[in-house]
Amino acid sequence: CEYWRYATGDADLRSASVIFEPSLETVFVGDRAGYVHAVNARTGELRWKTFAGDESFGESGHMLTGGLQYHNGKLIVPVSSIEVFEALNDPCCANHGLVQALEATTGDILWTYHTTEPAVNYGDYQGPSGAPVWSTPTIDPERNLVFFGTGQNYSEPATTTSDSIIAVDLDTGAERWVFQAREGDVWNINTPAAQTG
Repeated sequence: CEYWRYATGDADLRSASVIFEPSLETVFVGDRAGYVHAVNARTGELRWKTFAGDESFGESGHMLTGGLQYHNGKLIVPVSSIEVFEALNDPCCANHGLVQALEATTGDILWTYHTTEPAVNYGDYQGPSGAPVWSTPTIDPERNLVFFGTGQNYSEPATTTSDSIIAVDLDTGAERWVFQAREGDVWNINTPAAQTG
């Protein structure tokens, strides 16, 4: 039986970003436009909706692809960047990934961890950028940490946080450590290797 149906509008839902929290009777879902929707699990009515990302890039700069995580009143949101697909528009690239903690009952942003420093315009290109968070974070309550992985940089200069596993404090988002598995990985759809296949 279908008990209710919720429509997000124009943005596609990402199935990996759905989580049900019984204690709040709430379903949380992330969409391709970077919004988190909190939906009443009994009625399908919207409780709140929050843009997860850096608004300085505009609301088209981020997307949610990884699963959301809930712990002790916090919703941990992995945020990716759609700019890897839009890199044909020079100068590339300015956007980067991040992780945010939202207050689960209101959608208020508690903290934000940026995977790179803000990009600088070098004329022909901008950077650093990328290091998106595509996947689902892991929460370790005993150590009070959030672990997550990042992807490649989209443009130079390469950072020490791309292709990495990063641990941040669950309460504050402060960086605890970074393990980089591959250095110097810079790629977007406009690179020569991407164009030639």
